[in-house]
This record gives sequence, C-alpha cells and structure tokens, in this order.
Amino acid sequence: FKEVRQALDASGRIPWFICCGTALGALRERRFIAHDNDIDIGILFNDLVGASRDDFTATSNAELISSAQGRMMDLLSVIGSETSLICFD
Repeated sequence: FKEVRQALDASGRIPWFICCGTALGALRERRFIAHDNDIDIGILFNDLVGASRDDFTATSNAELISSAQGRMMDLLSVIGSETSLICFD
C-alpha cells in the first residue's frame, strides 16, 4: 500500500481514495481486513483526464476515454505490472 501511495503521489498528484474492502477495514476494524489480500483504490474520471464537466462538451467521449486509458496505463507502469492489477469502471 505504501509503495502504491508513493507512486500515485509522485506521478502528478492525482487525487485518489481507498474504497471497497480497504475502506470497510479502515472504518470497521481500523486496519486491513485480515483475510483480504488486496487493496482497493479509486480515482475519479475527471481527475484522471484533468477535465472539468464543462470540458466534456468540447471533447468527444472517445477522446476522453482514450485520454483516461492512457493516463491509467502510465500510472500502472509506475506502480508495477498492469497484469498484477485489476482496473474497472
């Protein structure tokens, strides 16, 4: 978790947050859940593409998705192998 946090912070200061089981453990148990073997991190789409809602009207959906995918691949290459990470919308 510390390595992922450092990599995300170092690659452009993209805001991120813990979610799913990681957030549940933090809230309920104040630590990682003992039997959970992953960490769950969220990044908002707008933060990933660096666009505000007003910018969406000037840019096609395909361009925004391509930009987000490119930025995500850049982050994955900094963090580690993308085959060891699962990304979902």
